[in-house]
Amino acid sequence: MKIIKGHYRMKQARPDVFAARNLNEDMRRNLRALVTCILPVRHNDSVIFFCKLRERSYGDFDLRCALAILMMFSEVAVFNGPPKSATFLIDGSGTSLKHIMKMKPNLLKMIAEYIQNYFPIRLGNVHILNTGFPTRMLFKMVLPFVKPEMAALIHLHSIGMDMETFYDQWIPKRCLPKEYGGELDSVEVYNRMCTEELESLQWFFDAELLQRTIPT
Repeated sequence: MKIIKGHYRMKQARPDVFAARNLNEDMRRNLRALVTCILPVRHNDSVIFFCKLRERSYGDFDLRCALAILMMFSEVAVFNGPPKSATFLIDGSGTSLKHIMKMKPNLLKMIAEYIQNYFPIRLGNVHILNTGFPTRMLFKMVLPFVKPEMAALIHLHSIGMDMETFYDQWIPKRCLPKEYGGELDSVEVYNRMCTEELESLQWFFDAELLQRTIPT
């Protein structure tokens, strides 16, 4: 119950993030900066959230909107059948210093607090692929806000890593998109599908916003 109460308190405390429940122009602009989706195959009943910043997309990128989209995706995952855990697969190859300059520390702190303490799905591993200087710089910015037990779940994978080892140790090919040597379709396909699913579930997001109260 403590986690549930904290979940709703944070939603009420930050309406700038958690009241963004529809794909308005700001949200759609941010979607142009991201390739983000829920991958269709779970691994050990862990839902896999994928995210990548598009190169030279910093003009459209807004961290607040990106978090709002993640929250909507997390609720879609629960709506479609609650998973055992959530795995994050992040490709750092499109991340630039200009993206990072738009990430305010206070918002990064809030994101870390929410995901660690109040995320609606138990956290599994976080894999950051193609880590370069900008990605490692961002990791250092976030690390002071991350609990040791959470930090142990974050895995940085360098550019040119051995993907066969990744398949064996972490996520098999059957759960990965073809851009990463997997058996699934392109992430662009799932990006479009998930955007359409968000649109089709607008009634659900509207209802959740109207009924939002802190449980007693």
